[in-house]
This record gives sequence, structure tokens and C-alpha cells, in this order.
Amino acid sequence: MIAVGVEGLTKRYGHVEALRDVSLGFEPGRLTAILGPSGCGKTTLLRSIAGFARVDAGTIRFGGEDVTGLPPQARATAMVFQNYALWPHMTVFDNVAYGLRLKRLPREQIRRRALEALALVEIGDVEAVARRKPGALSGGQQQRVALARALVVEPRVLLLDEPLSNLDAKVRQRLRVEVRRLQRRVGITAIYVTHDQEEALAIADQVVLMSAGRVVQTGAPEEVYRRPADLFAADFLGVSTRLRAHAEAGALTLGGQRLPYDGPLRGPVEVVLRSSDLAFGGPGPALAGELEEPPLRPRRRRAAHGGQRRAARAGPGRRRDPPGEAPHLQRRLTMLPRLALLLLALAVPASAATRLNVAIGADVNVVEVHKTLLGPGFRETDRDIELNVVGTGTGEPASRAIYTKIKAQADTGRKPWDLDVALVSMAVASQMVKEGLLHRYVPQLKNAALVKGAEVKHAFGVTVDGYVVPMFHNQIALAYNPATVPSPPKSFDDLATWAAAHPGRFGYNGIKGGVSGVGFTIGWVYWKTGLYTQLTQGPFDRTKEGAIREAITALRDFNRNARLTNGNAGTLDALNRGEIWMGVVWIDQLVAWKNEGRMDPAVTPVLPAPGLPIYPLYLVVPKEAANREAAVRYIDYIATPEVQARAIVERFGWYPGVDPDKVLPLISAKSRELLFKGVSADDLARYSRQMPIKEYHDLITLAYEEIVR
Repeated sequence: MIAVGVEGLTKRYGHVEALRDVSLGFEPGRLTAILGPSGCGKTTLLRSIAGFARVDAGTIRFGGEDVTGLPPQARATAMVFQNYALWPHMTVFDNVAYGLRLKRLPREQIRRRALEALALVEIGDVEAVARRKPGALSGGQQQRVALARALVVEPRVLLLDEPLSNLDAKVRQRLRVEVRRLQRRVGITAIYVTHDQEEALAIADQVVLMSAGRVVQTGAPEEVYRRPADLFAADFLGVSTRLRAHAEAGALTLGGQRLPYDGPLRGPVEVVLRSSDLAFGGPGPALAGELEEPPLRPRRRRAAHGGQRRAARAGPGRRRDPPGEAPHLQRRLTMLPRLALLLLALAVPASAATRLNVAIGADVNVVEVHKTLLGPGFRETDRDIELNVVGTGTGEPASRAIYTKIKAQADTGRKPWDLDVALVSMAVASQMVKEGLLHRYVPQLKNAALVKGAEVKHAFGVTVDGYVVPMFHNQIALAYNPATVPSPPKSFDDLATWAAAHPGRFGYNGIKGGVSGVGFTIGWVYWKTGLYTQLTQGPFDRTKEGAIREAITALRDFNRNARLTNGNAGTLDALNRGEIWMGVVWIDQLVAWKNEGRMDPAVTPVLPAPGLPIYPLYLVVPKEAANREAAVRYIDYIATPEVQARAIVERFGWYPGVDPDKVLPLISAKSRELLFKGVSADDLARYSRQMPIKEYHDLITLAYEEIVR
């Protein structure tokens, strides 16, 4: 029996196909996790099941009942949102009781059921917590209230949209266990959306993996983890090692060694495996390998004195490096008996292609555009190239991880380096240029003339001209709802006046909730000090610190009328719910949410004078990349106006990375309307601002931490 069934679901937002012929069954009383990268369609699927998004094709059934045309309130579902969606002016009790009051139940029944729901989620002293406002609770407690509110109405299906993503790691790990235990105790059918692989595998009865609007694989967590359906599934679920091999009956030739193999594939194949499936030394099939970084075993490492070499141990198969050998270690990697190798045939013989290693220091949706759109498109023009795309995480630490790897290879004298192309932040790119770690490749591009703008000349006070090409631009802006803000501020002066007249209705995420908050703070300093040229071009002058701290003090006073949100998504959610009327956003994220049906289409961005920062991500080529010529060709392909129009602007709503005068005539009218609604190309030219040089950037963020707190 199927509790929820979807068949042939298709959902489009303009040119974007968010769901592509999706068919799934959700069993009663079980928790199904829908897993995938940003933009894969998982939230659209959840909203379609809830009735918040009307599908273009397909059917949705609850049991045997077709609910495709029913409104949300007639489907008897309950949703738990990423940002809790609690009414801040109501008590916890009133939040939980809200749905029961809409059903016009007797007062005593409402009280009993609301308190029972709070007790069910183990919130602590139920009577005391029930009297508090949500703002007086921790993030974990607020999410328990959201769960209680969803469960108290006794829904047929519980829908959870990344409910734990705003909590810190320890609270998240504890709450996911409690959510699972609660779901089993109640016995409710639950559909749980997440981009966290560990979370999905830990709590789900069934995992649905999605990519680009399609279902890639479904199955039990162990099955999906151990037997991924394809390379995307393997990579997304944590397989990072790929080895070329040749398969034949009974044997696999890998690295010049023959290993036993009883699979069906023949010819050139690719072996993908997890590091957890390997051990050092021991009997059985083995591979000779090079260990670049020994495991952290301090009790087994010793350093001899008098200039003698270091020795390292790793089990019974250890050996010492010969004198004069490079400081890395040689080890035999033994496949554990439980290892089941996943072999996937390549479209071309493995020996025919040059592998281009691409590291992406950005969110998973940026990784996916390289894997599913840019990479395949490039291969159509250059058949001899095979892309190996790896994401390193999100935010500044992701770019920092790429820098650390390249810097380590440079410091040890290793050549060539094993990254060919990297996508990194402005801060990291400028540091890499300063330290001589990048190849100056832009003059070699056919599209070199399209790489223009102040941000490709200087970044954080470093001359980066010739070393960087922006893949796209992220513009920070204010977003407002015209229904509540009919005349938006045109300048920071106007904004300060408006916020004082509407306390609590402006929101941003401070400096620790994302770069948009940092950008707003920097824009505020530019306005208050009038030192834009000095702060962005240098030279660094310590005497400017007083003006900066005075500006931050004024921002502290401004914040008394503002609301600090939980990250970029938190600001958008607060705008959606009407909790704030105006907030600081990334324009591309605002457009993406509109494309996915997650955002009120009336919400509009605006750039106030004297402006807010634009923050590109740079494509760079490491100085000693093994395949520099192929790397340059790949970036040249991405910089082509047609590719920028199709992949960067129309698919994801980003501003083009190269000359917009060459790209924008190629996009559709619908895309142009979404991209420039409220912020025109002229506005971008007048009010987009660079980030300050590093020394001033550090002064600004330090002053904020000390003064605003």
C-alpha cells in the first residue's frame, strides 16, 4: 500500500524545468528522505505534494484519492519549515494551538492537545515554555515548537523542508535522532527534504536522490550508499577516489596489477571507491599507492634528531623512506574483504581522454552546473577532455581549502600540481596571485576582450588583471515587498529614515550569517565615511580606523530598529512571511527562489546610493597545473556569450561573468525581466561596488564584532 504516490510530475518555472516526469511511492508510516543538491527539485516536489505549487503535468494521490487539484488546506498535510515560521508575537501555546482554533474545536480540547503535543516533542517544562514567545527560545526549542504545531493537527502526511539546517552541528545531530524517534512513535508518514547526505542516511527508511529535476536513485540508505546507481550518485554520496582500469572476465587490471573481478563489464572502466574501504598493508588484493598526507597517529610518529629523516608507521606493511626520497610516504593499499567495487563504463576508452581536474569552492548547485551543463557542453567541442569536478564545500572555507592544497604542493616542490581549474572567492584569488600560485592565462583566451570591469583588475588591493575570469557575479541588494513598501529607499539616507519610522521591519544577517550581511556592513561604511576609493584602492592608512569605527557605531544604533536574521535564506523567509518588509539579499538567490516558486513574485530588489558590493567568484588556473592548455580552453568556453546566456543567466539567474553587452541580447525576455526587475543594467553600472582591500576589510569586520556584538 502506498500512502502518497506521485506519477509523471512535471513543474516548470518559465524556462526552468524544476520537476521532470517524477514518479515515486511513499510507504505509510515510514520516513522518506529526499536528498540532492540545491536546485535539484526536492523542495519543489515537497511543495507540490503539499499543494503550494501547482504542477504542470502528472498526478498526486494520497492513498487512492487524487488530490492533484485540491488546495493545501484540503490535503490534511502539515509542513515544518527551514526557518520555523513561528509567529513572533504569539506565545508558544498560541503558535501550537493555531491550527486547532481554525478547526473551531472546544477550548478545553485545544488546551489539552496543544500541551500534549509540546510534551510529545520533549520541550522541557511544558507549562513554562508554553507561556514564552518564540524569541525567548533557543533554535532547537523553536524547531520542537514547529514540530508540535505540525503534529497537533494530526496530519495524514508530515512534510519537513530542511528543518534542521539552521541549527549548529551538535544540536542538529541530537534533534535528527529525536525527529526519527518521534516519527516512529507516532507512526506518521513523513517526507523529509535535505541536502545533507549524513542526515538522510542516518534517519530515513528510504532515500530518494534527485538531480536536475529527475530521480536518480531510490532505495534503503545502506543500498543507496553501498550501490550508487551512477557516477553522480557515487560522488554526491561521498565517493571521491576514481581509478581507471580495464575489466575482463575474472580480472581487473588496475595500476599495472591484476585483481580478481567477477562483474559483467568489459573494456575500459572506472573504479570508484571510498577511503573507508582501504587499509594499510595486510594480505589480499593490494595496490601500491602514494600517501601524500599520513594519518594523524602522533603516538606512532617519531622524528629522529641530528637531521635524520622521519619515520612513519601504518600497520604491519610499513616501510621507511630511502634516504633522499621525497618526504611523502609509499604504502600498499589493501582492499578490505567487504569492499564491493562499483565499476562504470566510460563513454570513450579511458586512455583516450585527458582528465581535467576542476575544484569548485562554492555551493553544490555551482558544482552541478559544471557536472551537468558546462562539462558536457565543453566535451561536445573538445572530445579529448574528460572533466573530474569536485566541490570543496561552501563559503570562504571552501576556497581556503583549494588554496591550502595548492600551497602545500608548491611548498613541497611537487610538479605538476593536480588541480587544473579552480573556482575561488575574491579574497583567496587575490592571495594566490600575491603568492605567485596562479597562471596568467586571460591574454590567451579568444574571449579575453569580454573580461572587463574593475573587479578583474583589482581585488582586495591586489592587481589580478590577467589571472581571473568571473564565472558569474553576485550582487547584494535590498529587497522589499511593494504591498508594504510602496516607495523604497533610493539611498542609505532614505533607508536610515525608513527603518527608524518602521522599527523591526528591516532585516539582514549581520556579519556571521553570510556574505550579504558583510556586504551591507561594508556598504554602510562606504556611505558613512565617504572613503570608497581609499578603502578599495588603498594604500592602507591606519588613521582611517577612527572613521570606520564611527561608522560602525552608527550602524549599531541603526540595528536597534533592525532585525538580525538567520542567514541569507532566513532573510528571504522573513520577507515571504511578512515578518520584515525589507531586507538584504543576494539578487541571484532571490531570482532562484522565484524560479522555484518559493518566493512571492512581487518582492523586488533595489540598489541604494552610493551602492552595495558585488562579489564575483573567479575561475583561475594554478601556475603548475598539469593540463594548463586544456584548462584555458575550458574557461574560454565558459566565457563564451552563448554559454553565459544559457547556463549562467537563464538557468540560474546569475549576472553574467563577462561583458553583459554581449550576453544580455541573447537571453529571453522572461529571463531579462526576472534579472533586472528593480535593478537595471544602468543601476548595476552606477551602484555596484568593489570589496575593500584586505586590511580595511579586516578593520571593518573587527570593529563590527567589538562594537555591535
